[in-house]
Formats: sequence, C-alpha cells, structure tokens
Amino acid sequence: MRATLSLWCSAALTTPVLGLSVTSLVQRASALPWSCAGELDGFAFESAYTKDGQPRGWANWLVDGRLMLGQYPHCQPAEPGPSADDARAHLRRVRAAGVDCFACLQAELPPQDAAEAWPAGGVQLAKAEDRARWPARFVRYAADADAIAAETGGTTRYLHCPIEDLSVPRMAELLSLLDQLLSHYEQGGQARCVPASYPPDPTPLSTALMPCRHRHPHPQAVYVHCWGGRGRAGLVGACLLALLHPGLDAAAVLDAVQRAYDSRSGAGAMPSALKRSPQTERQRALVRSFVSSARGTWATSRCPLTLTLTLTLTLTLTLTLTRTLTLTLTLTPSP
Repeated sequence: MRATLSLWCSAALTTPVLGLSVTSLVQRASALPWSCAGELDGFAFESAYTKDGQPRGWANWLVDGRLMLGQYPHCQPAEPGPSADDARAHLRRVRAAGVDCFACLQAELPPQDAAEAWPAGGVQLAKAEDRARWPARFVRYAADADAIAAETGGTTRYLHCPIEDLSVPRMAELLSLLDQLLSHYEQGGQARCVPASYPPDPTPLSTALMPCRHRHPHPQAVYVHCWGGRGRAGLVGACLLALLHPGLDAAAVLDAVQRAYDSRSGAGAMPSALKRSPQTERQRALVRSFVSSARGTWATSRCPLTLTLTLTLTLTLTLTLTRTLTLTLTLTPSP
C-alpha cells in the first residue's frame, strides 16, 4: 500500500503537460524566480523623439526590467516621424536597458531576421489608400540592433507573430508566441554581462527581492512592438503579464497596461482614439478571457497537489501511527 501511494504521488508531481495550453504556460511562468515579485510600477522608460515640436515616447516598461512595450523601433510611415538617428539612439537605450529580444506583431511586415524579404529602402504599406495617407516606409531595424549588440559581443533574438492591425490573434498563435517569450526568459536571454559596479555576490534571497532594474543591468528583457505599441502590443503584453502575475484579475491587468502606456512622453496629447491600450474593445475582450483562464488555472493548480499529498500522508500514516489526525493537520499547508 505504501509503495503504491508513493509512486502515485511522484507521478502527480512530474507528469508533463502535453502541448501548449494556458495551464502549462502559467506553470512555467510561475517557475521563473522573478515572477509575481514586486509592485507593478516603474513603467516609465526615458526614450523619446520630437514630433510636432513635442516629445513622443517610444516605449514603456510593463514589467520593470523584463518586458517593454513600444512603437516600431525605427523609421516608419507616419510623418513626421522619428529619423534614422532617433531610431539608432532608441535602440542603444533599449539595449543598455537589457533588451536582447524583439517580438514583432505586425502582419504588414516580414520578419526582421529575414533580410532577403526586405526590399532596399524598406517596406511600404500594402493598401493604396494607406500608402496615400502614410507614404513613407518601415525601415528594417535588425541591422542596427545587431550592430549595437555586437559592440559588446552580444546577440539579439527576433520573434514574429503577424497580427492584423486593430485585430486579435488566433489562440494557437498567441499561445505559440507566449511559449517563445517564456522560453527566452527560461534560457536566460541572449546575453548576460555584469559591470564592475554591480553589487558583488548577492545572496539568492536578496537577489530575488531586489527590483529588476537593480538586480541585473542586463536581464533577458523583451521588447514587444506593433506599429504604435498600444493595440497589438498591449494585448500580448497583457496576456504575458497575466501569466507572470496570475493572481491579478482582468481589471487589474488592463489597468496596469493602461498606466504603463500613459507613462510615455506625449501619451496624454494623443487623439482620443489612440489613448487606450489595448486599443480596441475586441482586443480588451480577448485579454479578459485570457486572464480569466490564467487565474482559474493558477487557483486550481495548487488544490489537487495539496489534496494528493494530504491523502497520501493520511493513508500511509494510518498504518503506522495512532495519532494520525493531529499529525496530518500539522503537515497540511494552508490553501
């Protein structure tokens, strides 16, 4: 009896989850040493260019030191827009902040790491009416990002999950992207270097409690972007935030994404249609659904494990001890 129960408990702990699901992603995100840690603040990221005589912020943190949401990080069709020098300065700032992975959500563009798919001079918008309104081109940023990374011996990773503007991804596509983002975190990113000024030999506990921006100047931060960095980027950022902080409800997740977006220079001066992140109600509805699923998984995933351990201990100890009830209550963790 005792051997059978021990094997059953071990299987319950180690059986892998097959395929991608919100459940498997929540479990992996919760295993990251920095997930669920700290308050959701420190959103502002100081990087801006000048548009119509006013500063326009490129990006913001959503998870300080780990997850950045932003505009397309180079020259793009909207005019007046950032110059090539503005873009390279921004890429230097995000690299210095620890970004070593870019996730592009734009269906209107080829992947950044497919240089042969980019025509000389960049990519124009596909529709004639869009080109008439926004005639300039998207300039590929990977070449500049790679050159900046190479200056310190680093590399950069590029992910691409094409989503139509103002739209939402299919669930399989969203789960695949979130899987890739978590894999980047799990693998430690593309490059890790600690300057001499970094505090020596922090203990594991003190390191876990330090804010991300102080713990490691070059963590494996990810820059998630669409064109403006509010609609598609806000949606994906919200879903990843729900995995990293599964105790948050949908209102709290959406509030964090909005406050983070509002921290960008010039965000308050945007037209009303461009002030919300995620931008459309359809995008926000998908976030609500995803957060509900993540929260349900997080809440229920602990109960079966606790019950399994309690039953195993109870049945085993019944054969060997007389004061089973007292000992079981002592060993059972709080819900």
